[in-house]
Amino acid sequence: KYAGMGGNAVPALIETGLESEPGTESRKIAEKLQEKQKAGKEISSRELGSLVQAIESETDVQADAAVTATETPQKTLEGLARETVAQRENIQQAKRMAEEAMNGQQEQPVQQHQ
Repeated sequence: KYAGMGGNAVPALIETGLESEPGTESRKIAEKLQEKQKAGKEISSRELGSLVQAIESETDVQADAAVTATETPQKTLEGLARETVAQRENIQQAKRMAEEAMNGQQEQPVQQHQ
């Protein structure tokens, strides 16, 4: 599904993962992919899919926590809600970029050079 992504989609997904809390699955995967990218190695669509799943899963957990945290002060809830919305927007933007890149670059391996 993510094969052939180009442009800024891969770095955007990795950056979103790196913005996650330390120790989270998305952060671990993003750090691994960032190192792989820096080494000039290809990032597989399976690896990108794992990163997207981890980010979405953690975002869903944060959203659930914000909704169910009835004893949390209102300002904290509002902050969590804003953060969750921002993460979802980042994911959606990265997905749109990926889809646009896939439409223009079918069947090409993902590789970033720096």
